[in-house]
Amino acid sequence: MIDNEKNNLQKATIRCYIDDSVYAGGTTTDGKGEFKLKIAQENRALKLKAEYLGFKPTTMAISPTKEHAIRLGDIAMDKSTAKIAEVVVLGSNTVRTEDRTMIYPTKEQMRHAYDGYSAIDVMRILGLDADPLENTIRYHNQSVALCIDGREATNEEVQNLNPKDIKRIDLYTQGKPEYPDAYAVFDYVLKERDYAGTVAISALHKLTTPEGNARATAQYFEGKSEYAISANGSYNNFSGQPQDCRATTYRFPEATVTRRTESLSALNRQDAMGAYFTYLYSDTRQSLYASARFNRSHSNDESGSTLAYSNDAEAYTRRENATSQSISPALKLRYSRTLPKRQSLRMEAYYSYGNNHYDRHYENIAGSACDRYANGTREDSHYLSATANYTKAFGRKSSLNINVAMGFTDINDITMRQATCGDLRLRKHTERLHVTYLYKIKRTFSIQASLAGKAATVKSSGNEQTNLFFTPGIRMSYLKGKHALSLSLTAMSTEASNANRTGDEYRINEYEVFVGNPKLKDYMSYNSTVDHTFDISPRLQWFNYAALKVCPDFTYMQINHDAGRGAFVRQNVNNGTYWNAHLETGAKYYIIPKLLDIMGIAIFNHSKSSAWTDICENRIYFSISSQLLYKGWRALVSYMTPSKGVNPTLGNYIKSPHRLRLTIAYSINDWNIEAEYTNPFRAATRTEFDNGEYATCSTSRTPLVTDNYGHIRVSYRFNFGKKEHKFSNPDTQDINQTSISKEN
Repeated sequence: MIDNEKNNLQKATIRCYIDDSVYAGGTTTDGKGEFKLKIAQENRALKLKAEYLGFKPTTMAISPTKEHAIRLGDIAMDKSTAKIAEVVVLGSNTVRTEDRTMIYPTKEQMRHAYDGYSAIDVMRILGLDADPLENTIRYHNQSVALCIDGREATNEEVQNLNPKDIKRIDLYTQGKPEYPDAYAVFDYVLKERDYAGTVAISALHKLTTPEGNARATAQYFEGKSEYAISANGSYNNFSGQPQDCRATTYRFPEATVTRRTESLSALNRQDAMGAYFTYLYSDTRQSLYASARFNRSHSNDESGSTLAYSNDAEAYTRRENATSQSISPALKLRYSRTLPKRQSLRMEAYYSYGNNHYDRHYENIAGSACDRYANGTREDSHYLSATANYTKAFGRKSSLNINVAMGFTDINDITMRQATCGDLRLRKHTERLHVTYLYKIKRTFSIQASLAGKAATVKSSGNEQTNLFFTPGIRMSYLKGKHALSLSLTAMSTEASNANRTGDEYRINEYEVFVGNPKLKDYMSYNSTVDHTFDISPRLQWFNYAALKVCPDFTYMQINHDAGRGAFVRQNVNNGTYWNAHLETGAKYYIIPKLLDIMGIAIFNHSKSSAWTDICENRIYFSISSQLLYKGWRALVSYMTPSKGVNPTLGNYIKSPHRLRLTIAYSINDWNIEAEYTNPFRAATRTEFDNGEYATCSTSRTPLVTDNYGHIRVSYRFNFGKKEHKFSNPDTQDINQTSISKEN
């Protein structure tokens, strides 16, 4: 069974009837789109009926014959735009139900992809922002849980995914009860495989700087078991000439001092490596896997600047060096089982250890005078979590999900501040219960009602506090013809950073000191979203999205003069308020179906924060992009207008420049070669901040050598062996808990 483009149709339903009425047997097509059907030979007329979601039913009449084997050859099915009981099927490879959108990639699209992130980048799904360089996927800038065949996956597993194995993408824009922390759920549904293993290699190197990364993965399937091993590394050894100019005014009670800073050359040396091994056993009722991970990173950053003070005629030169090292192994176990009476249970346990080192020192030199300062931290951290998830389905209309989770963090820091040593300890344990009830009405409307309770206790620097949160939520979606509408009203708690919750204290420069806040609290946010999609035609799709977020007690950076320390203190505190309204509208049009498209999005953002002062922002910006796929070639051009935003945590204004991206790639056999060039504009960023006591204004112009970012990526993948087996990609999260605070 194939479509008009000769793509294999898997899981198509085949039914055979005798004399157009008597059912004789049925089957489904395999991973190659092939099927074999055995029926009793009665030398009578047969009718073969093939059905596949999104395609017109195909019927074949077979005349009476005495042949024992009938070879039908390729059977082509035509796509249709038709409404079915549970779904709306669209001619553009998209199927919508009341709770999800199923997108079927074309063979040409997957030909140009080299991993799970690039697959989404090539498919260009409205509302989804996939960045293969940063390895991120966002849905309207909201958090997304990434899954492979229904199981949560990490960035590395998605990176190592073979795009040609992707059968379809299931996008749950209203999330899933099994993953209560995610706004949306993105599930890669994979095909059946007929090979025993696969090996993949990918390498990227920047054209303008000595920076890049590489990855190698091998996967092997045997019976009901799967094995995977992967290793990756990255490097950066770049010496640049940043063009930063900053003026900072310190209004001391006795005098006002202004310091002007201009950056000198900077050398950044960074390297990282990681590896993981996974084992999975899976049958029709249960699955069990174990995975282990090891990550290591190291960096050594040098920077310099010239300093001029309004109260000192001397010109100073500042040299600063910061080194950090992190080692983080992790283990994870997961067991899932299907129980009688439409029940399922999933249990997880996770442990990670972090060994983190951080050292920093600077010196200000003017002639023979020199001001030096050094700080460092040696840290050991342990993180343990356990989760149990239970689901009970009541027929096809409703289900109940209960998620219970606990987490424990133990961090011990030994600090060095000049010649003074200290010992900091942070312990945190959290317990959470999340209950969700899902109900569907007439297969066009679904509603999720949830209630969560969370208790978090933090002990640090002799201070202990417990935060209790009860967060209700409701999510609804409605499907009507070519319109899909969803609405959500949710509340969630946000945890404060460990680095800001200890009593740590260190000097940033001669006038500024960072002080931790053991009394810092987690805070609540209240969110509402409206998401509307209209499939006007197989070629044209239009969407509207609106979001409102309110934080009545959010965390922000406070900068005030401290007479006791004789310096300005930076400290994160609560009691700020923040709200944000975000609107998007956009459309995607296929100029040539499946080959050439154009997409445009208009965005309006209004935010207001009340911390040390009231700051209001109104921002309008646009983006437009176009992609061409043709005979192994892919070309993409995208442009975003400049914008001015505000950082609510610090309260300063930030201006961003034009952004342009040019990509050209070629795929042949199992090779993919990509060249990309971004931001050929002089990237100037301006920030402003003034709270009456402390004021700063800076202009940063990134040198052309780094702002004109280009890279070449080469990827190669091959399969070996012959064995039909369903692939599954488990995950081990990388959670290195740390409380080390670094200068801003």
